[in-house]
Amino acid sequence: DALSFSNPTVKDLIGFGLQVARGMLYLAQKKFVHRDLAARNCMLDETYTVKVADFGLARDIFDKEYYSIRQHRRAKLPVKWMALESLKTQKFTTKSDVWSFGVLMWELMTRGASPYPEVDPYDITCYLLQGRRLPQPEYCPDSLYTIMLNCWTPSPEERPTFSSLIKEVEHIVSCLKGDHYINLNVTYVNLDQGHPFPPLIMNVRQSQV
Repeated sequence: DALSFSNPTVKDLIGFGLQVARGMLYLAQKKFVHRDLAARNCMLDETYTVKVADFGLARDIFDKEYYSIRQHRRAKLPVKWMALESLKTQKFTTKSDVWSFGVLMWELMTRGASPYPEVDPYDITCYLLQGRRLPQPEYCPDSLYTIMLNCWTPSPEERPTFSSLIKEVEHIVSCLKGDHYINLNVTYVNLDQGHPFPPLIMNVRQSQV
C-alpha cells in the first residue's frame, strides 16, 4: 500500500531519518560538510525516497578538518540546528552535521515542531552550555532519544559517526511493531505551528496531480 503522507507512523518517520543518515554518510565519505542539515532541507520524491538538499551552506572541505566562516560575520546561520562548537567558533565538521542530524530526528518525531521555541536565537549558546537539550518527544522510543542525546554530546569526538548512526537506527526500525506503529495524525500536535516535515509531502502530492 502507498504510504499515507497525511498519517505517517513512528516507523515511517524514523525510516525517513534513516534515509537522511545514509545520505549524510555519502557526503561524509566524499569529505563534504553540509552545515544546514534540517528537515526543511530534505525532499521527498514520488517513490518516498528522501533526498538531502539545499547545499547553499555546504562546502567541500577535501583535506581540511573544518570549514570556518569566521570571516563572514554577517552570514545568517541556522543556530538552533548548529552544534555547540559551531556556535562558539563558527567552525563546521562532519561531527557538527551529526549534531544537526539529532535535531532533524527530533523534528521528525514531533512532526515538525520548531526546536527550542522558548529560547531566543541569541541565547541558544548559553542555553546549551548549561547542559540543556531538546526534550524527548512523546512517542519517541527511548532508544532513539538516546541516539539524539549522543548526537548532542558537547565533545565532537564523542558523537557517533553517520556509519554507526545508520546501524543503530536500522536496529530501531527493525524492532518497531505493535504499539509503536501508531497513527501520528491523532496522537501528535504541532507545538508551535512551525515548519512541519510534510512540506515534502506537498511536493509529492503536486507531482501526482
